[in-house]
Amino acid sequence: MGANPAIEVDPDDLEELRELGHRMIDRLIDRHAALSKERVFRQPASKASLHRPLPQQGAGFEAAYEDFLRLVEPYPTGNMHPRFLGWAMGAGTTFGAVAQLLAGAMHANAFGGEQAATYVEAELLE
Repeated sequence: MGANPAIEVDPDDLEELRELGHRMIDRLIDRHAALSKERVFRQPASKASLHRPLPQQGAGFEAAYEDFLRLVEPYPTGNMHPRFLGWAMGAGTTFGAVAQLLAGAMHANAFGGEQAATYVEAELLE
């Protein structure tokens, strides 16, 4: 039983995805740049707002991103503001967020083995 080469996992319109990806990164950087002007702490969204039936078919990239902007992005951990001192948990950095994009795209399985991600982690730990 082999893989079916006719099955595509990439979207039909990569340019549409490229445009959305650029908007997402621009928003991320703009949001991080504006953190110090926002409230120091924000209550997370309610769990109820995220609970809904699974769709029968995909709604597309744009709809998924709109859901993220409305239901997730405004309510991160509540402590991303640079002046939040309620507990010690780093908020990360803008560069770190973009670096995570690159790491996620590698689809590394960091159990070990012969792959760049494993070598980088070992070097860092050493």
